[in-house]
Order: sequence, then structure tokens, then C-alpha cells
Amino acid sequence: MKINKTNNVSLENVKNATVIRAGNNTTVTTTSYYNSRGTIAKLPNGNYLNRRTGEVKPYQIHEHRSRLFNLNSVKRAMLQLRYIIESNFFGDKNELFISLTYSKPQTDIKRLKKDWANFVKKLYRKYPDSNLKYIVIFEPQGKLVDEKPCFHIHFLLKGLVNMDKKILYKLWPQGFVDIKSIHYFDNDDHKVDENPENIAAYVTSYAVNLNTQFVDHNVAEIMKENKIEIITTSSNKQIAKGARLLFYPRYFRFYSCSSNVKMPRIYKNLPIDKIDFSSFGNLESSYGYEIFDGDKKVNEVQHFNFKKNKKKK
Repeated sequence: MKINKTNNVSLENVKNATVIRAGNNTTVTTTSYYNSRGTIAKLPNGNYLNRRTGEVKPYQIHEHRSRLFNLNSVKRAMLQLRYIIESNFFGDKNELFISLTYSKPQTDIKRLKKDWANFVKKLYRKYPDSNLKYIVIFEPQGKLVDEKPCFHIHFLLKGLVNMDKKILYKLWPQGFVDIKSIHYFDNDDHKVDENPENIAAYVTSYAVNLNTQFVDHNVAEIMKENKIEIITTSSNKQIAKGARLLFYPRYFRFYSCSSNVKMPRIYKNLPIDKIDFSSFGNLESSYGYEIFDGDKKVNEVQHFNFKKNKKKK
């Protein structure tokens, strides 16, 4: 299976598309082969069925392949997280980006989730009338202890213009804390490499990339094995693109939301002539992927990303 990226995309001769509405952003996706059930179906006794070819084959999973399989799953979940952020956070004055860390390495996932649950309860008790809304990410750091990733927490909070660090330390006694106002993303006073115009991209970059300054030897070896690309930012940081994705545990739900968070609206397989493109705003970007099985093209996927201008308040 070979995948080629292309910028030569068009809606001509397209009959159907999937539309995802997330706040001011809309993504339109077209595909030449639509399968609502998925191509691969898991079977008993460690086998799987390829619905496209009819073949039945055994799963062959070792550590490297298992990590890559999980990588694809995490990428899909990260895209869903991005849509959720775009549906709820817009750079308003009452939005904060908060980090919670541990003073000692934390590898226990159950303890991590329990600590977060206790923190949220105390947060709601402290601000009962603020109608708080949150999206939390449980993030692996750049080091391993007994081959397990160490975790800390990032979360977006809506409903408070500011929070005193002293209060935050009382709510989270496990380690260090940090608070940033999202509103500064719209100002000119920002760091060049932090992508201030897109909150979802800014936040998910934390959950995807690793600063090589903070990785240990074991993590560096895994990055090398998986041929992770390292880039230099405008502030001379060495960033390993996508490296953090390798360390999310399999089947681990790495993000969570409060019950009042809005979910993106997804409309699948819509007739193209029934889609009102004029309501999506400006076309920001478009690209596609051509998928080949040998020399035969088996699918072609196109993405069109639209964005409305943010309403001034």
C-alpha cells in the first residue's frame, strides 16, 4: 500500500462528501471509495478480514508494529480532539490553558485519572457559579520509568478570566502548575513558533511533539527507531515532530471533557449539490491523498478546510 499526497484537488465529478462543522471551522472530505463499515474487521482466534479483498489473515503484532498500530489510532483521536477544541474555545478573555505536573515521576494511569477527578471536584466547589467548561489532556512526557511513560496534565478551562496560582496550588498539591490566558493568542505579542492564530493547533502541538531537550536516552532510541523528524523552531528549540504520539498507552483515553462541552457536528455522505459552501467562510487550505495497491489506485481522499472570521465581541 502506497500513499501519495497531492495538492491537485477538485470538487468536479464529486457526488458525495462528509462535512465536519467545528466552531468557526468546517472540513469537507471527499473519497472515491466510501465504506461505512471500515476495511478491516477483527475475527476470532487472532485473525482479521480485509473486506475490500476478501482475504482472511492472522494478526502479526510485535512491539514495533504494535506501537505503529497504536500511533494511527492516537492520530485519529487527536484529530477528533482538535475538532472538539475548535467547537468550544475561540480565544475569549474567560479562557485559560493550565498545566498540572507531578513533583515525582507519575506512571500510574489509574492514579493519574483519580487525581484529576479529585482536582475537578475541588475546582467546581471553589467556583460554583462560573459555569466552568473544560477539555483535559493526559500527556506522556519525554522519559520512561520501568519502560512506562511519565505523565502530566494540560487542560483548557472556560469560565474564568484569571486564576491566582496560590489557589491552583491548593487545588493541586501534587507538583508544579502553570497558567496562560488564551486571549493573548489574538495579540501581536506572541512567540513566533506557537501558532497563536489557531488555538486547537497550539494546544494539540503540546500533545503531539516533544522538545528534545527533555527526552531521556530510552525515548531518544525509540524516536530514532521510528525515524522521527526533528525541526528547529524560530526560538532555536529542537522539536521532535509527532514523537509524543508514540508513548500514549494502547487503549488509553488520553483526553476527557466536561458534560457541557459542545461536540463537532458530523454529516456523512452528503450529496454534494445539497451542501451550502457559502456558509463555511473562506477556503483556507485544500489537499488530497492518492492510495495505491501496487500500481492500481484504490482510493482518493480530498480535504477542503474552510474558516469563518471570528466575530468581534
